[in-house]
Amino acid sequence: MTPVVMWLIVANAAMFVLWAFGNKPIWMIERVLLSPMQFFGALHLWQPLTAMFLETSGLAFFFSILAMWLFVPALEQHWGPRRFLFFFLSVGVLANLVAVTLAHFYQPRFFGGFNEATLAVVVAFGVLWSKQPVSFFGVLPMSARQLTLVIVGLSYIQLAIAGDWIMLISTTVAILYTLLITSYRFSPARWLENWRTARLRKRYKVLTGGRNEPKQKWLN
Repeated sequence: MTPVVMWLIVANAAMFVLWAFGNKPIWMIERVLLSPMQFFGALHLWQPLTAMFLETSGLAFFFSILAMWLFVPALEQHWGPRRFLFFFLSVGVLANLVAVTLAHFYQPRFFGGFNEATLAVVVAFGVLWSKQPVSFFGVLPMSARQLTLVIVGLSYIQLAIAGDWIMLISTTVAILYTLLITSYRFSPARWLENWRTARLRKRYKVLTGGRNEPKQKWLN
């Protein structure tokens, strides 16, 4: 287990224990969890970050920890602790900002947990190691890309059945943000490079020749 994984799990577990065995302390509801009333009304601007570390559901807490234990070490070793931590926190904060903004205008509620961030980790793993052979719960062999599609598909089905369209939108934003960071195909830098190349091709005429030009076989 890598250091970042260990500390994220410890922090999430400690907050869950305080929540579960502290009979849902009022200070955690007002200060830690994310809600439109506190974020926009009381200007508790830290809540999109702190809410990530408080999962109020035992089942969601278990699957979040399991996903972190399975997928995070590979990303941390590939990117390094600092880059991974920036990715993990930024995608979680972004998803929370989208969710709390929608909830402010349509359906006030509380938000908490690693859900969007852990799903983004799974997507990043599937993009970076798309052809890597893995096994689904140790039984069904498949590629990392296929496993990612299965997990993302199940997540969307669960949210659709629950009718939670706010989380559907915030989850989609988290996935798109992950694709922009991890996939060269969706990279804005690549789009800019292609646009510049196309612009230069219109301005300048490309001539063939040079070292690859075939040598003349006859002399006049």
